[in-house]
Amino acid sequence: MATRCQFSAKSRAFTLILFVLHATLATPFAIAKPDADKTPLSVNLEFSIRDLELSPSIRLQGIYVQCENWEIDSAKLNCKRSTVTVKHSPIGSLAFIADLEWEPSKNRLSAVAAGLIANKSRMSLKYTQLDEGLDVKLELLDFPIADPQKYHPGIAGFLKDHAINSGTLDVTVDCRQHQRGQLSCSVGGQVQSFNLDGVNVAEDVAADFTATYSSTGLSETMEFSLSLRDGAVYIEPGFTLGTVNPGFFISPAAAPIVLAARVARRTTGEIRIRNASLRHEAVVDMDFSGDLSFSPAPQWKALNFRLNVDDVSQFYATYMQPIALDTAFNALETAGALQLGISGSDNEIDDFNLRFKQVYIDDDARRFSLYGLDGDIIVHAGEDLRQSRISWLSAAVYNIQIGEGRIDWLSANRSLKVDSWHDVAVFDGEFRMDSLEIDQFSVDRTKVALSGTLTPITLSALTAAFGSIPLSGKLSGTIPRLSYSENRLKMDGDLLINVFDGKIALRELVIDKMFSTIPVLSANLSVERLDLEKLTSTFSFGNISGRLDGRIDDLVLQAWRPTQFDASFATPIDDDDPHRISQQAVDNLGRLGAGTGTGLSQGWLRFIPSYSYGRLGIGCRLEQAHCAMRGVEEANDGSFFILTRGGILPPWIDVKGSGRRIKWQTLVDGIKQISQGEVEIDIGVAR
Repeated sequence: MATRCQFSAKSRAFTLILFVLHATLATPFAIAKPDADKTPLSVNLEFSIRDLELSPSIRLQGIYVQCENWEIDSAKLNCKRSTVTVKHSPIGSLAFIADLEWEPSKNRLSAVAAGLIANKSRMSLKYTQLDEGLDVKLELLDFPIADPQKYHPGIAGFLKDHAINSGTLDVTVDCRQHQRGQLSCSVGGQVQSFNLDGVNVAEDVAADFTATYSSTGLSETMEFSLSLRDGAVYIEPGFTLGTVNPGFFISPAAAPIVLAARVARRTTGEIRIRNASLRHEAVVDMDFSGDLSFSPAPQWKALNFRLNVDDVSQFYATYMQPIALDTAFNALETAGALQLGISGSDNEIDDFNLRFKQVYIDDDARRFSLYGLDGDIIVHAGEDLRQSRISWLSAAVYNIQIGEGRIDWLSANRSLKVDSWHDVAVFDGEFRMDSLEIDQFSVDRTKVALSGTLTPITLSALTAAFGSIPLSGKLSGTIPRLSYSENRLKMDGDLLINVFDGKIALRELVIDKMFSTIPVLSANLSVERLDLEKLTSTFSFGNISGRLDGRIDDLVLQAWRPTQFDASFATPIDDDDPHRISQQAVDNLGRLGAGTGTGLSQGWLRFIPSYSYGRLGIGCRLEQAHCAMRGVEEANDGSFFILTRGGILPPWIDVKGSGRRIKWQTLVDGIKQISQGEVEIDIGVAR
């Protein structure tokens, strides 16, 4: 007999067997009710089905069923140890022994089967259908999971851009569906030798897993645990942070990595995390409980979070570096241990406790470092004051060396203030903090503010640290209130720097995207009465006496490199100091202005060591990596004066600039060459 049938979603395969049984026997006793005192009717039945489509994605072909002893009585119909084979199915060929039973009065249908899949994997199935619902228990052993889309076409979308090359699965699934639409399932098993290629990658993975699922029609809840025992995986979760799509490389060492979570999904599509934990022995131990969602941003009704990091180095490389790729913390060398505890409610942080244990941080780009960090930082929402303290052995910010220090904190009302501060060494000076506050401690409203004073430090140490032009003298200054919020640093007031017997004022300082890889700084700067002799006497530019005023307007730095400014420096008109300039300085000014020297080192002028001058000045407007040059005065021939004539007696000298447009980097390199005493330079002027 050959039959092709198609069933709706509520149809059952066993119903088909009963239908075929009835059609095959085609006799009245097949459906007649036997007398109660008679022996049950026994029937020997064999039949085949060429093509059976249970759903658009589940099709069975070449079905052969043999039952040597169908028993039919007044209460039920059953067959013990029937033989069932299927040549083609979504999971390969099938061969199993099944016990089938139907009780019409109870509307009870059951099947118990065990056998082989694709002549290799073992399968067992227990199926029971009642008025109250449906129970299914399925067990697969040594099931091959390569090319899973052949089992179910819907998997192809889930595995987009991926290919499973190998792996076996042992799994037990136990599900119950109630008539009211409620569904509950439990799953457990393991995978072996799992290899996946694509956006996500797995190599020789061995893992154990358990999961439970329940659905009420209004919400869904899933709880799972995954233990990675061997192999390695690279995972891109799919969320983005800024412009970064983070990916995590995870591999267990001596002990498994265990991840567990409980997640709820509402009919609105909102996903909320109720519990989560991560165990990675000797690296990290993490627990979360509460009510947390990530859409459209992290928010919680309740939050209890605990993190214990035994190895900061491994924790950073595995779990933190992938999400820090778009920040200044993307390439760090780390060591030490830390602990973090956070609790809160309604999107507020009520208690925050961060403890450091000999933490070391060193930025590969040499932007900052911190050594020997110890102690804790406590912030809480209550009114009672809580104390905490941190200390460190040394630190550095862009080659500015900072010595040992300690801060004692007091916290109340979600704010953190300095109780006492031990001044720290900065080169041969000190930084004295006047105030440091952390206010409104939360995810998106935290504000940090500080102010302080820098006692004099030797400029030669500072310039040597930055590899810039060597300068002599001392530098000191007053730092006004600096405030930080939402990755933006702003200076409220002027940063005053005392240097070269004059003053430099930095105004309207703002740094946006401060902890990104491309921070943007904007500011204005003014220079007042710097002593040129002190400025020029310490490097090979040549000696100049007099004073210098100037300003830099609309300064913009991206990734700490200038992209725009308008700068102008000149001796003040009312300057009463003597104006003298050495022969070397005159020649170097000529090189800056036109790329050539003045020729004073030849002829009789070479015997005169210095000259009088009127005013000195130079300006640059930086646009598109080029400087538009100007001087202290314009000349009639279209050039500009960098140095004007002065003095009562000859010789009178002046220096003109003719290069109106110069590449910024070429100009910087030229100044460095001059400061190092190199005479032959290529300033690359464009007229």
